[in-house]
Amino acid sequence: MPFTVDIEAMTSTPGKPGIVSMDPAKPPVKAIPFMEYPRCIYKHPKEPYKIIIHRNAKHEVVDEERVPSEHLTRVVADKKELAEALKDGWVLEAYVPAGPVDPNANLYSE
Repeated sequence: MPFTVDIEAMTSTPGKPGIVSMDPAKPPVKAIPFMEYPRCIYKHPKEPYKIIIHRNAKHEVVDEERVPSEHLTRVVADKKELAEALKDGWVLEAYVPAGPVDPNANLYSE
């Protein structure tokens, strides 16, 4: 379980004095509770790359650039909304784009 600095333990209140001296390497901490919802879900792209064609002033093709596709994100609030989204093609794991295509991969293959 993750932890955070306990600000309440460090500050003084009318009935309880605050910390006078503290080790900065070990401040008072408290556990952060885990929450299942809201949750982020993802929609993966169908194509791994988008091809962007760059043209000059005469509209001649100068360069073709392959840009990795990115996933779409959506935040669901409860179990019912999550079930509906999973049915529509959304997934729980994030999309990791593939590496660039090597143009010389098949240059010397037989």
